[in-house]
Amino acid sequence: MQEVDKRYRTVAYASKMLVGSQRNSVNKTSGTTEIECWGIVWATRTFRCYLYHAEFDLFTDHQALTWIFGENTRASNAKLARWAMELSQLRFKVRHRPGTSMGQADGLSRLYH
Repeated sequence: MQEVDKRYRTVAYASKMLVGSQRNSVNKTSGTTEIECWGIVWATRTFRCYLYHAEFDLFTDHQALTWIFGENTRASNAKLARWAMELSQLRFKVRHRPGTSMGQADGLSRLYH
């Protein structure tokens, strides 16, 4: 999203389903957090050429991710720690937004369910 005239406007939408091996490797205790974090990692890799030299806000409806990417915070498992290290190369702030206010983006995640 990009802020224009004090309103956020969508620049692009993207969606990806987990393949079988990715689905099988999800940790059962932190599964939702891993899946949500993987979505952020995938999106930042996909749009890296636009994000690398810019500071941006990252909106998520998953409250735990605001904690994981907070300052002076350690990730709860090795996979999340690796992803947090990869994402630390980018300059962003994680902002929580309820899923009800992320209509179109949330719709993409439910498209194939």
